Amino acid sequence: TGYAGQDLQRVVRLDRTHAAVRTRVGPRGNYKAGMALCDDGRLVLTVCHRDDDHRGLFAIVVYESNDLGLNWQEIAVPGINGKEPSLTFVADGAILMTVQDADFSPDHKNAGVLIARSTDGGHNWTLCEPPGFGYPRNVILNNDGTVLFLAKTDSPDQLLLCRSRDHGVTWSNNIHEITWPPDMRARFGEISALRLDDGRLLAALRHCLPPVFGDDEVSHSARSHAFADTVLIESSDDGMSWSQPRQLTAIGEVHVELSKLRDGLLLATYVNYHLPYGVHAIFSEDNGATWDIDHPFQLSCSVFGPCNNGWPVTVQLADGSLLTAYAANAFPNDGPPSMVCEVVRWTPPARR
Repeated sequence: TGYAGQDLQRVVRLDRTHAAVRTRVGPRGNYKAGMALCDDGRLVLTVCHRDDDHRGLFAIVVYESNDLGLNWQEIAVPGINGKEPSLTFVADGAILMTVQDADFSPDHKNAGVLIARSTDGGHNWTLCEPPGFGYPRNVILNNDGTVLFLAKTDSPDQLLLCRSRDHGVTWSNNIHEITWPPDMRARFGEISALRLDDGRLLAALRHCLPPVFGDDEVSHSARSHAFADTVLIESSDDGMSWSQPRQLTAIGEVHVELSKLRDGLLLATYVNYHLPYGVHAIFSEDNGATWDIDHPFQLSCSVFGPCNNGWPVTVQLADGSLLTAYAANAFPNDGPPSMVCEVVRWTPPARR
C-alpha cells in the first residue's frame, strides 16, 4: 500500500538543502549497478541490462566516465548474464567484478556468484573460479591488499566469508554462525560490509520477514521486495564470530550499502519500498553504533513498480562529493523495460 514501515503518528518536513547533478547511464533497460573509482580518477560502472526479447536475461554492460559522472560511454559487453553487480578497484590495479549468476535457463548450472577481473580498465574481462554460493552487495579491500566479502549460505543462521589473497583470482571460504535474537526471524540475504578504522567488520543484512500475503503476483512481489528490514552485525575477530543482529531500518527499507567516508562518517544508502519511494541515505558519526535515521537524505524519486528501483552504490570523489548510482522505475506506464540506471552527484553534510 505504500505505508508499510511508516510511523503515521509523525509529521515529516522536507528541506531542500543540497544541490545535485543527475545523469542517466545508457538506455532504458539498464538496471542494478556497480561502480568503482580508479586511481586515475576515471569512473567505471557496470549495469545489468534487461533484454525482454531474449528470455528475460540480464546482460552485464560496462561504462566509463572521465568527467566525474556527467557523461558515460559504453566500453564493454563481457558476455556475462547476471544481476546485482559490484565493482572494486583492487591493489594490483585490476577491477574486480562480482555478479549474481542469474541465468536460469534449463541448460545452465547456476553458480550463485560469478567473479571476473579486468586488467585494462574494464574493456576486457576474465572469469575467475567462483568461491561458492552467495553474492555480495560489495567487496572489502583490506589495507594489506587482500579482498573479502560476505554472502549467505543455504542455512538461515550461517554466514559465508570469502577471502582472496591474489586480488580476486582464487578464493577461500569459511562459514560462521549468526545467533539471532528470539524476536527476529533467522532469514537474510543481500549483505554489504565494511572494515572500520579499529579493525572491526560491520555488515548490513537484508532481514526477511515472515510472509503474510497470498500467492498472487502482487503479494509475491511484496514479500520478496517490500516485506523486509535491515539489521546490522559486527565482528571483532575478522569474521570468526558475530554479534547478534540489531535493527537498522524500518520495514520496506532495504538494499543497504555501507560506505566509509574520508572524514570518518559512515554512510548507509538504501531504498524505500514505502512512500516516499526512492533511494535514501543516512549517516553515523560513531562507527555505526547509532544512525541519524530522523534526518534521511532522499537522493532519488521513483514510481513503485512494485520493484525495479533501488540497489544504490556510492563512491566518494576527490573533492569530497559523493556519486550514487541506483535503479529507478521511470516508465511504469509504458511497455517494458520500465527501469533505468542513473547517478546523482551530491554533497554530504558538514561534520558537526
